[in-house]
Amino acid sequence: MNSACDNVDNKAVILFLVFEVERNIYDQRKLEVLISKTRPEVKVIRRDNLEVAVVYQRSCYKPQDFSGGASLWKSQAIMCPSAGYHLAGTKKVQQVLSKPGMLERFVKDTKMRERIRSTFASQYELDRNPAGDKALQMAIENPNSFVVKPQREGGGNNTYGQDIVDLLTSIKDSDERLSFILMERISPMDVLKQQKVKLTEMVSELGVYGVLVGSKSKIIMNEQCGYLLRTKNADTNEGGVATGYSVLDSPYLLD
Repeated sequence: MNSACDNVDNKAVILFLVFEVERNIYDQRKLEVLISKTRPEVKVIRRDNLEVAVVYQRSCYKPQDFSGGASLWKSQAIMCPSAGYHLAGTKKVQQVLSKPGMLERFVKDTKMRERIRSTFASQYELDRNPAGDKALQMAIENPNSFVVKPQREGGGNNTYGQDIVDLLTSIKDSDERLSFILMERISPMDVLKQQKVKLTEMVSELGVYGVLVGSKSKIIMNEQCGYLLRTKNADTNEGGVATGYSVLDSPYLLD
């Protein structure tokens, strides 16, 4: 965000776009404090009559969150994330990128392309065509091997197990199925964690973060900037921290 401000009027501010009732306020405050320490001349606001340099979005997980926000997207403020990043993060785009030949459009280096592809879980369209019909039937016959995902973020929206059979059976003859994709269910290695209450099997998910500042014609900054490790009970489907399904954890590296 500081880097983005360097490319806008130095009197502009950073706008944090948040929910009216915000549960993630603590990590947001940490960002505000860090900005204040590293760039004291940059103001962070939640609303004011000042020119906005960067809009940092911590809401807009649901379609209705975008109502009334058109003026932000039409402004000259740098959106974090941009509309393109919002779309790139949708499940449908991820599913399309996993199709043969798609990655070649964006990554020319063969070795790098194969390294990236090796991290992909299998994903399938649920469109009303032969490929979609085949994927739908495959999920109904073996629901525990898959996850059905809608075009939503924020946790708590995916469908698992017998619920997959019920959902896909109810929408198989409807265009509603186009709003979902089917993904291979990842089965990570279970680990044991000793707690005061009980010894339980857990699974972890590691996310690596990057930051990109740029325009259509120029990349200003493109760097890896950290990670987040979440751990949850092995028998829990969802994985959100704020939603209460998992906890933040620290990696223990082994040779």
